[in-house]
Amino acid sequence: MVDKEAYDEPVYETHVVCKVCGQDFGKGSEASLNAGDHSAITGHSYHSTKVQAGTKHHDAVTHQETKTVVVTPAYDETVVVKQAYDETVITGYKCSCGATK
Repeated sequence: MVDKEAYDEPVYETHVVCKVCGQDFGKGSEASLNAGDHSAITGHSYHSTKVQAGTKHHDAVTHQETKTVVVTPAYDETVVVKQAYDETVITGYKCSCGATK
């Protein structure tokens, strides 16, 4: 039985990004130095922003359940739809003179 479905969670990092051209310099002190050089050459400004750097997968949370099934034995049953009866069926006629039809 599934208690919680599997899902993917985005993982974010803080990167240094140029506000004008959108160049991503990455993260850390090296990124800040490169962005500073870029700003000095182009006159562009930059900022720190969160960017998706990956995805963390979470498996489904499940548990086992026990299900009891009761099996009853098969049986035969006579069902009377209409009671039986005797019927007289005429198969021919016999005359008092002995002739038959």
